[in-house]
Amino acid sequence: MSLARWVPGVLLAVWALPPATLQGQERLSAGTVLVYRTEGRADQRWLVEGVETGLSHGGRAGCIRVRFAPGGPRTDAEIRFTCVSGDTVMTWSEGEQAWRPSRPIAAGDSLEIRGSRGVTLFSTGGLAVDTVSGEAVPVIATTVLTFDAQGVAVRRLRERYAPSLGTATWGAFDQPEGDGWRTTVEFRLVAIERPE
Repeated sequence: MSLARWVPGVLLAVWALPPATLQGQERLSAGTVLVYRTEGRADQRWLVEGVETGLSHGGRAGCIRVRFAPGGPRTDAEIRFTCVSGDTVMTWSEGEQAWRPSRPIAAGDSLEIRGSRGVTLFSTGGLAVDTVSGEAVPVIATTVLTFDAQGVAVRRLRERYAPSLGTATWGAFDQPEGDGWRTTVEFRLVAIERPE
């Protein structure tokens, strides 16, 4: 598969979960805060400002739109508009007015996204369950390799992607060093705060 641009997302896995969980409907709601801890930095708070579910758009149904408030890694609000198509999360491209594949969602799967700046390769491993704030959160091990236009690996992200949250519970960004990789940043979801 190829795309005109890579749509990054730490945003759904298909295994024995009900469709509502796949879409994030049971885990994200307005007022929920995801609290991340990153090495050497204060906790980052991701506030969910709004969640719209069961949307139909661009020929697809059962989609979800999540709006994160500015804060944490964002200086502006971020809107994520996604749908599931088979074993792939599709993300709406406002600029192209089309759905584009953004990540594989089945164990042992892969997805290659080609763009003008290079290639991004997603590979999934096994399924597991993490516990955050006493909640069991299903995750899928995912590795994201980024290559430049010359085919040289420039970055690796290893993460435990949580489909029901549309983000990862843990991740590490690596850069090439010699014959291997060096971790430059590691993050972890340390709390899920629910609105009262």
